Amino acid sequence: MAKDKESIDDQPWYIKERQMRQMGEDLGVDYNDYRSGGRGTGWSDQENYQRFEDDVIAAGKDNYSMRRSIEAAKLSGYKGAEDLDNGLNSLQSIQDANDFMKGIHENELGHTGKFSSINDRANVANFFVNHDRNQFRDEMQKSFSNYIEENQPEAADTANQQAKAIEFSPELQAAHARINEYEKGTNSTNGVYDKSLDGETPSITGEGGDQRDQAAQNFADAYKLELSTKIKQNR
Repeated sequence: MAKDKESIDDQPWYIKERQMRQMGEDLGVDYNDYRSGGRGTGWSDQENYQRFEDDVIAAGKDNYSMRRSIEAAKLSGYKGAEDLDNGLNSLQSIQDANDFMKGIHENELGHTGKFSSINDRANVANFFVNHDRNQFRDEMQKSFSNYIEENQPEAADTANQQAKAIEFSPELQAAHARINEYEKGTNSTNGVYDKSLDGETPSITGEGGDQRDQAAQNFADAYKLELSTKIKQNR
């Protein structure tokens, strides 16, 4: 129930009746159907009056747009929603929810006419559902950004530590060094890695080039295999 607001049940009977009639009109419950003499006549008995009140409450409870609006407004933390009852079990809770939705109808959606049609309530419910989804999306994006910011340095440090922890065999280290030498054109070993015909610089495309290429490929394959094995072992 809204705070600092006199309950409808505490109002004089004629004010309560007027408010019930307005709620009934908004919810499709015509108070004239409950008067024995029809439109313009008085109440025939207390039973009909009570039946009208009960039917107004039932109409509010059964109104999907009203229930959905309250739910979405509360979930999204919309200002004022915290004062609404979770259930629509009384004239007061229905009136509070109806007034709350009417405020959105006029102030947020810009409508100036009556707030009584099915479409009016559906539009307000849609407003609150979208508001809730937008709030949820923003919170998820913020949480994800915070997680990345907090954990990314740790993940990078872990990867660096794992890389440092990998130790290659002396043979593979020597092979790696030799490949680097050939890439720089400074290798000076003999055999299949003989110097070029001028006796000065390594032969890359001259005599024995195919053998050198194959040897380099063999070293590269071995290096990749051991690197892959070490990485898997350190996971």
